[in-house]
Amino acid sequence: MKLLLIEWLDSASFDSWTAIDTLRKLKPSACQTVGFLLSEDEDYIVLAGSYAANSHNDSACGAMCIPVCCITLRRELSYASSNEGDQS
Repeated sequence: MKLLLIEWLDSASFDSWTAIDTLRKLKPSACQTVGFLLSEDEDYIVLAGSYAANSHNDSACGAMCIPVCCITLRRELSYASSNEGDQS
């Protein structure tokens, strides 16, 4: 299973009364996410922070769906897996 580093832009907001001059300087938040690639299509990718492979049912935890249009960098990371044949 691929392990990816994704850099992406997320929405940013203020939830209290704030000076207009400050709000005009508001920019998206730059985020970094590392996870196992569960699925992807032309619109989004789905990553999981934890992945467990077993003979009965593979499972994952900490899933995140990121819109492709928000991704600024995608890098595949290498790792050594204790599961035979599951290395990247």
